[in-house]
Amino acid sequence: MLARMRKHIREKLIQRLGLTNHCAFGCSSFAQEGEDVLLWRLMDRDHSASTYVDVGCNHPMHMTNTAFFYERGWRGIAIDPNPDFADQFSRLRPEDQFVCCGVGLEAGELSYSRFEQPLYNTFDPGKSQIISERHSRLIENVLVPVRPLKNILDEIWPDGKKIRLLSVDCEGYDIQVVESHDFQKFPVEFACVEVGAVVASNALCDPVIKSLESEGFVCISKLCKSAILIHRTVAAKWGVELP
Repeated sequence: MLARMRKHIREKLIQRLGLTNHCAFGCSSFAQEGEDVLLWRLMDRDHSASTYVDVGCNHPMHMTNTAFFYERGWRGIAIDPNPDFADQFSRLRPEDQFVCCGVGLEAGELSYSRFEQPLYNTFDPGKSQIISERHSRLIENVLVPVRPLKNILDEIWPDGKKIRLLSVDCEGYDIQVVESHDFQKFPVEFACVEVGAVVASNALCDPVIKSLESEGFVCISKLCKSAILIHRTVAAKWGVELP
């Protein structure tokens, strides 16, 4: 009786809000540019639950590339130097492992700029100045621990792990993240990375793209600020034809 009542109320709300077609045919994105839905489309030959690593994850549900996958049974590691997200991940994505630190080429400490809008938080001093002038109020600069990505993953998965999706969005510090990863011990199938250039031809010359190409990746899609790449060894598995 209660289940039927809930179903009836849900159907009435969907009709009242004009969401009938959306619920029947739509696919809601959590990401800033729909990266999650595009990745899901690229993976449509196998939607089985898998593993992600999300560096610069930000909020567990707001403008994130991995919440879409979490809701579909995926699990993984979320890394961000903002301590405010620790409790939020514990509540909203309790089966993920949240690591509160920055990622860089060497272990140490770096000055971290925190803004009123945390999406803009960055280790890049040049970018920090531009953000504070144009986009969001600077709250503080604080020293935070920074570790290579391979070291973080070594502690959690000492025997190595296949990663279907590596997401990197670190506001100008993305190249350090990519180059601190061990692609042999922790092979990646898809990578979604922030790339500053909006024009696709310029994006292909970006250091982050070039670094991933040297590891065997090919850029297969460019959004406004994100690029999606696939590793050559698994392209055929996902029906991606490469030159």
